Amino acid sequence: MRGRVAPFDLELTYLPSKPPPEPLPATVGPLVFKGGPIISSPELVSLFWGRFSGTEIGAMLEWLYGFAAFLSGAGAPAGQEQVAEQYGVSGARVGVTYHDPVLPAKPVGWPEVGDEIASLVTAGNLPPATPERIFLVFSRGLFPGHAAAGWCGVHGGGGGYRIALIPYPDEEGCGASTPMASWQSIAAHEIIEAATDPDGGSGWTAGGAAGEAGDLCAWQEAVLPFGTVQLFADNLQKACSIWTRLEVAHVSVASGAANRLDVVVRGRDGGTYHKWWDGTNWGPSLTGWQDLGGQGQQFLGRPKVVSWSRDRLDVLARGSDAACYHRWWNGSAWVPSLIDPDPHGGVWQYLGGEMAGDVAAVSWAPDRLDIFCRGLAGHLYHKWWDGGRWWPGPLRTDWMSLGGIIAGNPACSAWAPGRLDVFARGLDGGIYHQWWDGLTWSGFQPIGGKMAGSPTVVSWGPNRLDVFCRGLDGAVYHKAWDGTTWKPPGVNWQSLGRAIEGDPTCVAWGPNRLDLFVRGLDGGCYHKWSVNGSTWEPVVRGGSFWESLGGHIVGTPAAVSWGPNRLDVLAQGTNGAPLHKWWDGTAWGPSVTDWQDLGGQVG
Repeated sequence: MRGRVAPFDLELTYLPSKPPPEPLPATVGPLVFKGGPIISSPELVSLFWGRFSGTEIGAMLEWLYGFAAFLSGAGAPAGQEQVAEQYGVSGARVGVTYHDPVLPAKPVGWPEVGDEIASLVTAGNLPPATPERIFLVFSRGLFPGHAAAGWCGVHGGGGGYRIALIPYPDEEGCGASTPMASWQSIAAHEIIEAATDPDGGSGWTAGGAAGEAGDLCAWQEAVLPFGTVQLFADNLQKACSIWTRLEVAHVSVASGAANRLDVVVRGRDGGTYHKWWDGTNWGPSLTGWQDLGGQGQQFLGRPKVVSWSRDRLDVLARGSDAACYHRWWNGSAWVPSLIDPDPHGGVWQYLGGEMAGDVAAVSWAPDRLDIFCRGLAGHLYHKWWDGGRWWPGPLRTDWMSLGGIIAGNPACSAWAPGRLDVFARGLDGGIYHQWWDGLTWSGFQPIGGKMAGSPTVVSWGPNRLDVFCRGLDGAVYHKAWDGTTWKPPGVNWQSLGRAIEGDPTCVAWGPNRLDLFVRGLDGGCYHKWSVNGSTWEPVVRGGSFWESLGGHIVGTPAAVSWGPNRLDVLAQGTNGAPLHKWWDGTAWGPSVTDWQDLGGQVG
C-alpha cells in the first residue's frame, strides 16, 4: 500500500506473521522497470533507536557487513550472481552507525522519524543525505503494535532522505519466535526494495499492494554464512531466489597485434588473472594463469583490458570501495610493482572515482587511453591518459562529469584520433549518444529504442558506428550511423531476432564486416554476421537465424579480431573456467560446437 505522510512518502511492507499454510507458487510474476531512480551501490547508514544491547547492535552490524559483501558479489557460486544485480544493484557499503537509546515521550509517526535523522545529521552524528545513501532505522519500542497493524518494515523518503524503518520483532508476529533471524530477513527485504524501488512504485515493481522485489517472496528465507537473507523476485529464473544466472561474465580479451591475445579475468578470490597467446602457445601454460593481484581490493564485476600495441596492456577494474584501479604492462614488467607500489593501491594504481558498474575503455593511438564509468548517482564520468599524466584535474583521482542519469554500463568507441563516441541506456530505457569531436562534448542525444540491457558499439571505419542492445522482448536490436543519418531512422531499430540473456558482443575485422555473439536462453553461444553492414547471415534455414557455436556458457561472451578472417571468442563455462574458440577463415576450432578449456575459476 502506498500513501503520503508529509513530508515523507513511504512504501509499507505487509508481511504475515508466519508463512502462509498453502505452498507458495513456484514462479513469480515479472518485475517491470517504471523509469524511476535505482540505488546501484547503496551506502547503508544505521540508526539504532531504542534500548539495544551492545551485543544486539554488534550482531546486526556484523550481518550488515556480510549483506553488503553479498550485494557486492562475495560468495556467489560459479556462474551465478546475487539476485539484485539484474535490476542494477551491484554492490553496497556500510557507513556510519549511531545509537540513540532515548525514546520520545509522545507517539512517533513517519515525520518524527525524519526529524530524528535530520537532527542527528545537524549534530554531526549522521552524515547528510545523498542519492546513494539509505538510512536504516533499527527501532525497539518505538512502534508498539506494528505487527498487529499488519506491517513489519517500511521504506520511503522525503526531503532528500531515503529511509528504511526496521523494528525489532519482539512482539507477536513479524517472526518474533526467532527475532534475530527475522530481523535480518526484514532488513534484507527493506534494503533490496529501497535500492530497486527507492521512491515507491517508480523503480522495479510488479504493481499492486505486494508488487516489489521482496513482497513477492515474503518469508521465504535462506541462511548464508553471515546470517539470514530473504529470497527475492528473480526475473531471469521466474522464481524467488538468492543467486541467479550470471548475465555478464568476468572475462575480457584484447589483441595488440597479429597472433597475439591477452585474456584477463576476475578470479573467485577477488583478484585479477592474465594469460596470453603468442601465436604458438598459451602462456604461462594452457591451463595456468599469471596472478596480477588485486585480492586486497576485492575487485567486482568485469575487468577491462585494452592494448594499443603488442607490448602494451592496460587493465582496469572496480574495487569493492567503488574506486577504479589500473595496472599496465610496459613491455618488460607490470606496473606498479612490488618494488615500487602505489601508496594507496599497492601493485595497482589508484584512480579514485565512485563507480557503480564496470569501466569502459578505448584507445585511439599509442599512449592514449580514455575510460568511462557510471557514478554512484547515475552520472557518466570520463578520465583520460595522454602519455604523460591522467586528466582532467591536477589530481590523479579527478574525473570529469559528462552529466546524464544512465542505467547499466556505458559503451565507447573511437573511429579516428581525437574522436570518441559513448552510448548508454537512460532511465526511460532509451539509448543515448554523446561524442567528442576533438574540441567539445556534444551532450547526450537520444537515438530511440526501449532496451533492457546495456549497449555495445563497434566501428569498422571513419564515420561508421554500429550499436547493439537487448530489447524488452529479449531480442537483439541494431542501429547504424553512416556519417549522415542513423539507420533505421528516427526511434526505430532493426530487430535481429533470438531472445538472449545478458548483452550482445560485436567485433569487426574489416569494412562492412560485423560478427555478433550472444548467449541464448538455452545457455548456448550463437553467432550472426554481416558482410555489407545491413543484411545478416545466416539466412533462414529451417527456421534458424543464428549459427550455433555449441557450448553451455554463462554470462556475456567476449570477442576480438586481430586480422581479416580471424575471430577469437571467450566465454565462461558452467564449470567456472574460461572457454575459447576461434575462426581461422575456414572453420571453427576446436570444432563448430567444441570449446577449448583454459582452466582456472572465474569469479
